[in-house]
Amino acid sequence: MYRAQNERDDALEKLGRLRTELYGVMTQLEEEKEKNRELTARVNRDYTNSSKSSSQAPDHGKIHNGREKSGRRPGGQPGHPHHKRKRQEPTRIIEIPAPEEVSCSSGYRPTGKLVRRQVVFLHVSTEVVEYVTPEYVSKVTGKKVHAPFPEGVKDDVNYDGTVKAAAYLLNNQCYVSVSKTGEFLKTVSGGKLDLSGGMICGLSKEFSEKTQEERSEIFLELQASPPYARRLYLWPCKRETGHCHGVRVRRAGTLPGQGKERPRRCEGLTSRIL
Repeated sequence: MYRAQNERDDALEKLGRLRTELYGVMTQLEEEKEKNRELTARVNRDYTNSSKSSSQAPDHGKIHNGREKSGRRPGGQPGHPHHKRKRQEPTRIIEIPAPEEVSCSSGYRPTGKLVRRQVVFLHVSTEVVEYVTPEYVSKVTGKKVHAPFPEGVKDDVNYDGTVKAAAYLLNNQCYVSVSKTGEFLKTVSGGKLDLSGGMICGLSKEFSEKTQEERSEIFLELQASPPYARRLYLWPCKRETGHCHGVRVRRAGTLPGQGKERPRRCEGLTSRIL
C-alpha cells in the first residue's frame, strides 16, 4: 500500500515537472510566433498598408496616364475667358514720353488713348510709438513716480497686436517653424523686430486666454439649448484607413436610439484673436 502511494506521489511530481516544462515551451513558442508575425508584417509592408510611397516598392510599375490625347497645346484654349489681374489704384504715376521718331513724324497721329501698365510693389514698414512722461521724486521718501502708461505698455519695448498676429499666423496657419518665423520677421523689418522663440511659442496660450470668456459663454449657451439640455455628445475625430470618423461619447442615462444625429459644425462660433 505504501509502495503504491509512493509511486503515485512520484508520478504526480513527475507530471508537475512536465507541466512546468510544457508551459515554458508553450510560452516560448508564443513569443517566437509573435516575433514571426512582426517580422512578416515588416516584410509585407508596402504602400497599401503603411505610409510608404508606391515608388519604394521593389516591383512597382510606372503609373501611366489613362487620359486620351486631344492634340491641343497645353495652356489656355481658344474661347476660354481670360482671367486678368485686378488693376489697383496707383499711388504714383510715371509718364513715359513718346519716342521722337514717332511724335515728330508725319506718318503717325495720336489716337487719344493712353496705354497703362502697372507694377505692384510690397513694402514692409514698422511704426514705433514712444510714450514719454516726466518723472518726479518724493522729497520725503525718495520714491519715484510718473504718469501711468497705457494698458499693455509694461516693458521698455513692447510689441502690439499686429506683430503678434503676424508671428502667430506664420507659426500656426502657415506651419513655419519658430526659428524661421523669428528670422523672417527680423529680415523683412530690417532687424527691428527680434522676437524670441519663447514669445512666439507663448502666443497660442496668450490668444486662448483672451478668448476664454467668450468660449465659456458660447459653451454655456450650447448646454442650455434644447438638444443639449437632454443629452450632451462629444465628437472627437479618429483616423482609420485614411478616413476621418467621428467617435461619439454619450453621457450616462441616455438611450441608445437618441444618438443618430450627425455632428454639425457650429458656424456661429467665432473667436477674437486680438
